Amino acid sequence: MKLAPVPFKKSLNKAYLKLKLNRAEMERSKANLLRLLDHIKSESCHK
Repeated sequence: MKLAPVPFKKSLNKAYLKLKLNRAEMERSKANLLRLLDHIKSESCHK
């Protein structure tokens, strides 16, 4: 069985639909997620 990769933005949209967040909460969590990913990326570059 081969799984097709789901685009990152599409998977986030599905998650937000299930949570029923308002727009401000969505934007805040997107910003936090991007900050976390940047931090992880920078940590892996320093190793």
